[in-house]
Amino acid sequence: MAVARTVVESAAVSQAIDAEVQKHSGLEDLYRGIQWRICREPEIGYPVPGTNPPLSVVRAFGWAKYPGEVVVAYSHDDNEVVLHGIRFDYPASNALRLSAAKSA
Repeated sequence: MAVARTVVESAAVSQAIDAEVQKHSGLEDLYRGIQWRICREPEIGYPVPGTNPPLSVVRAFGWAKYPGEVVVAYSHDDNEVVLHGIRFDYPASNALRLSAAKSA
């Protein structure tokens, strides 16, 4: 079994995830799953060339509880994974569905 590294969130990631969870409660489960996975196997991400510290990105797709996608940029060493950035994407079809649900 892989050793779990400590996950450290930048202030920007913490603020972004807190704000987005207020809009979509299902995001929290997806985000915790991303953290669980990358703290155990950070090599899963795609390396970003020319970054210092060396960054990787991982992309996770939502499901019925969370209709969007999440992209996380992070660095890692043997002891910790540092989350430097996060982006939330909502495909156009999901955005239309969300708008319709809110207006109903």
